This record gives sequence, C-alpha cells and structure tokens, in this order.
Amino acid sequence: MIGYFNAARAWVNCFERFTAILEPFMPYQAPVREYQFIFDQVVPLAPVVANECFSEATQDLTDAVLNECGKMCEEVMAPLQRPGDMHPAKLENGVVRTLSLIHI
Repeated sequence: MIGYFNAARAWVNCFERFTAILEPFMPYQAPVREYQFIFDQVVPLAPVVANECFSEATQDLTDAVLNECGKMCEEVMAPLQRPGDMHPAKLENGVVRTLSLIHI
C-alpha cells in the first residue's frame, strides 16, 4: 500500500511541475480607467495644476502617462510575476540570487 502511495505522490509532483511550466500567464489589465477616475472625480487635478511646480500636468499629459504606465505593467512587469513565483530569490552566503529574467 505504501508503494502505491509513493508512486501516486511522485506522479502528482511530476504533473504539478509539468503543468506549472505549461500554464499560461494570468492576464493582467492595468487599472488605468480607475486611476483616471480618481484624478477626475476624487482628487481633482485642477488644484495641482494651479501650483506652478505642476503647471504642465494637464489632463492630456496625465492620461498619456497613465496609459503608458499601464502598458508597461501589462507587457513588461506582469509576465515576470509567474517565473518570479516559481523561482523565488534565495539568500546564499550573504548574497541574494534571483532568476535572471531580464537580459540587458
């Protein structure tokens, strides 16, 4: 009986590793519209723009920045989540080792 249990456990472990490799990334959509709502309705942008330090922060500029940040989160950062979870950082001899996902 113990032999069957060990074989079943080995099969489940193998299956979990195999499906983890093949499992597609969870889709992520950046909450750009929600942040635009916050700037439009909750924290009005007009008082911020009234300050001369932020006078160039127009509605068009903030929308463009939010959209580009959303694209970066969706296209660059989100795909790194799953591999980072599967291969977490490790502390070895006082040095943090991470999976090399970005090649410069």
